[in-house]
Amino acid sequence: MKYIPQTFRETQSEWFGKQGISWHMICALVCRPQAEGDENDDDKNFDIYSMVHIVEEQKQGWHIVSQIFSSAFKILKSINPHLKHAYIRSDNAGCYHALPLMGYLWKFRNELSLDVKQYDFSEAQSGKDLCDSRTGTCRLHMLNYINEGNDITNGKQMKEALESHGGIKTLIFQW
Repeated sequence: MKYIPQTFRETQSEWFGKQGISWHMICALVCRPQAEGDENDDDKNFDIYSMVHIVEEQKQGWHIVSQIFSSAFKILKSINPHLKHAYIRSDNAGCYHALPLMGYLWKFRNELSLDVKQYDFSEAQSGKDLCDSRTGTCRLHMLNYINEGNDITNGKQMKEALESHGGIKTLIFQW
């Protein structure tokens, strides 16, 4: 996904012809471990973690996505040592729907922190999902930062914006 850089009180002529900043959002829905003797599956509690990865200088291809997955798995495993498996769902963008990415996940399955059990692709125009919701929250947070008189023209300023006013709950930022 691309974020179009913005400045405070930008003129119309300054708006056109910009190059976007690539950012990648990963959302993880993690089931908390059950307490000893708790056999009721209906009372499972979940935590939601969102990870934003900024890719400023490179094209967002399958190789970058594979490194982002690896980083995200390590972060999730460090936060939740009980995790063993991952079930991935992504859109049909070329960087996700690439045979080399699938090969990477298979070949390096022993080095990855989590075992990928399933990889699904969402249907085009099938509605909003968790990542779209969290991306919207991030965009609104950045817009509020700009409206306070700040600029977002690079990854560092994007990070500052997302961390302003106490940041966004359960958002982990990688740059």
